[in-house]
Amino acid sequence: MLLVDCSQRECVLGLAVPEGTRRTTVASRRFTPDMHAPREAFWDELRALMSGAGLGVAPQELGSVAVAVGPGGFTGLRVSVAFAKALALARGIPVVPVPSALVFAASAAARNADDHGPWVVALAAKGQTSWVALVDGRHQFERQGEVLDADRFEAIAPHAAARGGRLVADEHLDPEFVERARKVGLLRAGLEVDVGAVAEISAEILRVGGAVHPAALQPIYAREPEAVTNWRARAAQRGG
Repeated sequence: MLLVDCSQRECVLGLAVPEGTRRTTVASRRFTPDMHAPREAFWDELRALMSGAGLGVAPQELGSVAVAVGPGGFTGLRVSVAFAKALALARGIPVVPVPSALVFAASAAARNADDHGPWVVALAAKGQTSWVALVDGRHQFERQGEVLDADRFEAIAPHAAARGGRLVADEHLDPEFVERARKVGLLRAGLEVDVGAVAEISAEILRVGGAVHPAALQPIYAREPEAVTNWRARAAQRGG
């Protein structure tokens, strides 16, 4: 299984190869795209992963592709989702959409053996709002994600804190969210991808029939992308 997560600033590519029924070997590459670079790093990193993983896997041997579908950055999501669609169509393999909230909840659990959830995952912070979802200890959505302000966030935080939960968010989260989480004892963990955890959750989604047709694969956007909003505004001006 090829794993792709470009939903955040750091892109992560992974390759998971099962060995028997109890073991999976995982290799990975991490990089931060540079819009001013003369070459697109994604393709070089993918080539390095496939050729340098030491797992003896050729591109034509890939059996599936899993991609983090957000919320996250507009460009990273569009690139990674488009790539996963194209690969799945070209190779005739399953494509597995993995919500980024599940990626980061599973990664937080993998980094800390004492972290059993639930996880309040805050992504795509903008101004005084953030997209927030609640993920339970089985790595399933207890509360689907939506854009909240600090007041509505405060209605979720105490219940998660009472069960030993954790806030998973990056440094862009509005300080008011962080302060309200601290007041109720909701500890904070950063956004960091554990490739082994992503491989496990992706394989489970595939196992229970969560693969989709490539044409149906879509990114999750917390808000309408600014590019789309600007296009609508220009179209309205032309129509007027």
